[in-house]
Amino acid sequence: MNINNKYNEFIKLNSKYEGVAVEFSDYLYNIKDIYDLKHYSFSDRLHELADGLVDVYNQDLLNWVESSHEVRYINDAVDEYGMDANNFDFYDLIKMGQYQYYYELVNELYNDFIDFLEN
Repeated sequence: MNINNKYNEFIKLNSKYEGVAVEFSDYLYNIKDIYDLKHYSFSDRLHELADGLVDVYNQDLLNWVESSHEVRYINDAVDEYGMDANNFDFYDLIKMGQYQYYYELVNELYNDFIDFLEN
């Protein structure tokens, strides 16, 4: 089984992952089969993938807030990581929300892709 061909097929069927598909496909570069996928240390890579997807520029962060229906992740991030009221930065708050959103989305993609391969 060619894992990259299966991944392309999976992405075509799951458009909700379109925004993170390329980054995740880079992760699959050294993966040969489902065994590698399940046993390769994905948790470390998950943090890197999510962090790399967070916008750097303030205008991009504001655009994400304006166009995204995922801003609830800002609240989730504050609940999980806390917020320093003495050093509050609005843009950092958005970055925290984006990180939480991408972390959950990439993790869901990983689990759904494994399910897809097993079925």
